[in-house]
Amino acid sequence: MASLPMQLTSVKILNGTNYEDWKESLDLYLAITNMDLALRENEPPALTAKSTAAHKTSREKSKHSNRVCLMVMKYTMEKSIRQSIQESNNAKDFLKSVGDKFQTYDKAAKD
Repeated sequence: MASLPMQLTSVKILNGTNYEDWKESLDLYLAITNMDLALRENEPPALTAKSTAAHKTSREKSKHSNRVCLMVMKYTMEKSIRQSIQESNNAKDFLKSVGDKFQTYDKAAKD
């Protein structure tokens, strides 16, 4: 299978009127770069003294994916939008906050 190179610049910038396009390009970019783990799965439980090597690896992959997802989302939005979103250290929660903001915005615009 051929690799599909994709650059971060291919993710549309969220400007307030293009949420659906931004989300679609974000999802595609994160999936192709294999960084969407934090958005697809729940965070693994915290490590304990009894954690296996596989659990530690899973946790590290999840933390890395979460960090990258947050960075990509924030980088691909206009500053005014980024500043209006509730800060979160969880990529899934942050993306939900963005979606909620634009769902509310879209509903108000239609009324």
